[in-house]
Order: sequence, then C-alpha cells, then structure tokens
Amino acid sequence: MPTVSIIVRTKNEQKWIGRCLKAVFSQKFKDFEAVVVDNGSSDRTLSIAKKFPVKIVVHKEKVWLPGKAINAGIRNSSGKYIAVLSGHCVPVNNGWLSDLVKEVKVPKAAGVYGRQLPLPESSPLDKQDLLLFFGKDRLIQTKGHFFYFDNANGIIKRSVWQKIPLDEKVKHKENIIWGREVVKRGYKIIYTPKAGVYHWHGINHAGNIKRAKEVVKVLKHLET
Repeated sequence: MPTVSIIVRTKNEQKWIGRCLKAVFSQKFKDFEAVVVDNGSSDRTLSIAKKFPVKIVVHKEKVWLPGKAINAGIRNSSGKYIAVLSGHCVPVNNGWLSDLVKEVKVPKAAGVYGRQLPLPESSPLDKQDLLLFFGKDRLIQTKGHFFYFDNANGIIKRSVWQKIPLDEKVKHKENIIWGREVVKRGYKIIYTPKAGVYHWHGINHAGNIKRAKEVVKVLKHLET
C-alpha cells in the first residue's frame, strides 16, 4: 500500500499530460501510485499517459462533475494520503510531493493546497488570477477564508475523505464546498507556497462568462 495516491484528472490534455506525468515521476518522494481519471479524451491523452506506470480509470459522463471524478479515482486507489492534480498542471520541482506530504501530516489538517504559477503563454487575465490568489505566505485556514481549498494542486487525508467525500452534484467549486465542510467540523486547511505547480489558466478561466454564471449560482447557493 503506497503512502500517497496521486489522482490526475484529464480530458484532452495531450499538450500537458506528458509534462505533468514526467514531473510526477521525477519526484524525490517515491512512495506513491498514480491514477489517471479520464473523461473520454478524444486526443492522444491516454496513449501518452500509458507510457508511464499509471492506473487508468475511465470516467466518461455527459456532464463533467469534478467531485464525482475525483471520488472515483480515490475509490480506485489505496494511499493513506490523496494528492489531486489537474492533467494540465506541472509540478515546478522534484520536492512538490514531499512538501505536500509534510504539511498534510500536521495534526487536524484535512487538506493542503499548493501554489499555482502562470506559464509564459497564459493570458494576462489568467496570470493576474494566479498571482493574486496564490501568494508567498503559508496560511493555516480555520475560518473566514473563502478560497478554502484547491484540488488542481492539493492533498487530503483519506481518513477525512471517508467521512467527507467531495460533492458529486456540482459542476464547479466542489473544492470550496469540501473545504467549508471540513473546517466546519474542526479541521484545518493549509496553504503552502512551497508545493508549486505551473497552471496555464487562472481561477476565472480568462473571463469565461458562461462558466462564471454557473459558478455564481453555486456560490449564491452556499450563502443561503
């Protein structure tokens, strides 16, 4: 049984998945398994992923529900800790995983999320998002912080997930829903700038208005 299961979510990530998995398998921390959860990619994502020693879980649905996909990946894994990584995120160095593991072992920590840095080809709006949201200071969140957790680059304890799985009904912000729930139950969420990844898009997806309207619905529901 590995210490960590890394769940990598993909859909048509042929541009990134090779770089992502190469960085994953270059980590100093070696006691992990990697599970790729794919939502029906029609490009070369899976053929590239299969060049690495990963487990493939096909989770094809008409409506992509990220929490449901992550839960499916976790159910097909066995690690004590669950790292979650988007297929278009690339760890910045070989200490990424060890930094996440170190932080998630903190007593009462439910989850940890790391820094996200833009790429040169990221749009100005995306660069602005990432530089504003992900700072250089470590944070311990127990209340009052709306951006509670991010599962594009994070790690959680399986023992907490067994009590509080991710929401399987929402299309967006399942990370905030999960973070709010675990904090409500007395756990901590930690942000560490050390465990960084490169991420080509920002929180608001370069001003995608359709997606923003969907996100607003979720956030308004949280406030009711």
